[in-house]
Amino acid sequence: MIEEKKKEIKPLTAEDQLYAKELVWQLNGTIRRVVRSYLDDDLSAEFDDVVQSIFETICKQLDDFRNADSPEALAVRIATRRVWHVRRDWKPTEELLEDYTATD
Repeated sequence: MIEEKKKEIKPLTAEDQLYAKELVWQLNGTIRRVVRSYLDDDLSAEFDDVVQSIFETICKQLDDFRNADSPEALAVRIATRRVWHVRRDWKPTEELLEDYTATD
């Protein structure tokens, strides 16, 4: 499961809700393509969680999107960074078949 630092989340105003819905509608395909391109098959189970966390971040940063020259570029940057964090934090474990001693 994806864990993110929890901040106090203020309820969105009606205007913010409409803007957020519009952003989700416009950016959904782009966000999903970015996430799919960076996630390995080993992390495919995390796909929906990653996408959801990206949209939560977008909703927390609506003012940044309103002021951005390219909201799509900002969304891609957020998505890319989020996927990098997921990949970095994911540590596969492999059992060793034999125990090797270090040589000097």
